[in-house]
Amino acid sequence: EFAEALRKLQGEGAYSDTDLNRAFAAALEADPDAAEAFLSAHMAPSAREGLTAADPSLLWLDTGSPPEVVSLRTFPSFRELQQPVGAEAVWEQSFGQIWATYRLRHGPREEVPGGWDLEDIVVEMSEQELKVSIGGTPIKELSGELLGKVWRKDSWWAIDEDGPMLVITMYKRRLANWQSPFHHTAMGHFKRTSFAWNPNMKLYGDGHNGVFFGKPVKAPDESQLEPVAPGMPEPEDDAPAPGGAYLRTTPGDVFAPRSDRYLRCAEDMVLGITAEQDERYVVIQVHFERFAFEEFMATHPLEKLLAADVWSNAVCVFFQGDKLNPVVWGELAGDCLPYQTTWKLVSSESMRRRQEQLGSYSPALELRLRKAWHSKGSWDRVFGTCVQAKLMPQKWQEGRPRFPGLPGVPTARRAGYNLDDPDFWSYVDQYCHETLKKTGPS
Repeated sequence: EFAEALRKLQGEGAYSDTDLNRAFAAALEADPDAAEAFLSAHMAPSAREGLTAADPSLLWLDTGSPPEVVSLRTFPSFRELQQPVGAEAVWEQSFGQIWATYRLRHGPREEVPGGWDLEDIVVEMSEQELKVSIGGTPIKELSGELLGKVWRKDSWWAIDEDGPMLVITMYKRRLANWQSPFHHTAMGHFKRTSFAWNPNMKLYGDGHNGVFFGKPVKAPDESQLEPVAPGMPEPEDDAPAPGGAYLRTTPGDVFAPRSDRYLRCAEDMVLGITAEQDERYVVIQVHFERFAFEEFMATHPLEKLLAADVWSNAVCVFFQGDKLNPVVWGELAGDCLPYQTTWKLVSSESMRRRQEQLGSYSPALELRLRKAWHSKGSWDRVFGTCVQAKLMPQKWQEGRPRFPGLPGVPTARRAGYNLDDPDFWSYVDQYCHETLKKTGPS
């Protein structure tokens, strides 16, 4: 497999960092150690340094120094979408998103790069269809019946003036690799008709996955084409800083109001956290209560919730919109290689007994951190220091006790402005006490 990838790459003559990553991505993901040994024997060090098996944004890293922190927000897909011949649109995807860029040119507005302004562009979308027109002219390569369903409420579009490019980002309703953006029988794509094979499917049809305990989940009706207003999401608050910290920009700190990005917290759906290691890897898993996890998936895109930042000496797993309350945040007992981190969704055998239905699968987010060369071997422990969030209460147990997290790891108080939360008043008491210590009684 490695030799075949190298042969294809060398057949191109000249190749870029992106070509390198795409050629060897599958091999790196499947067997990092064997891939590294092969590359060491057959490729120059400067070329090897650019390869990664983690986040797709890393495919465009320079081949110089590796990043100090890797921010995981999407589940990478290394399947290239089929592009229409001669098309000006370029389509790319992760497991949870699909996005297109389309060069703007020859517009009537001389004062605007590309000649087209936001008011000249109309983007309409339903859960299964995209329709784009510029200056009243439909853009065929950006219009049609989508290969899968998307969330219109979370999708967005904007103009990148550096191109100038029209940028469209859509969130998939199901995590999946798409072969192409649209249904097209010439590419061998045919719509499949679902047949009801259980009572929920007979009653709710295509919406049967949004049914829990016999009740349908309230998801917005996006079956009809509607215009999508232009605009892109605001940049994420609190950027990662070197050494495992964050540059806090959220006003109010622990008293900050809830973010507009907030969707869920750990108490809503996390029933366990585990951290294990072997000679070469640290594996961290965040385990979800099945019904809470599926209910979220039926109403929101997963790539708008899960997030992780990995440094060489630390890792932080959190829910987007709730970064002040990480699910787990710890300083590692050794060093890892952040740019070789992988993450994926798995089913955990060990946590099935914590599910309300003991025989059901147990979904989990798994992060696999590769130990640095000088840190290989068994560490005394995974974390030097660590904190974790409060986990779900066991609603079906008398007294509703909370699920336990990592043993021996302290549980952090919940930050944020919430007058009904005892943790908020605990922070108020602490603030008053510290202020009095500094200023003295008046």
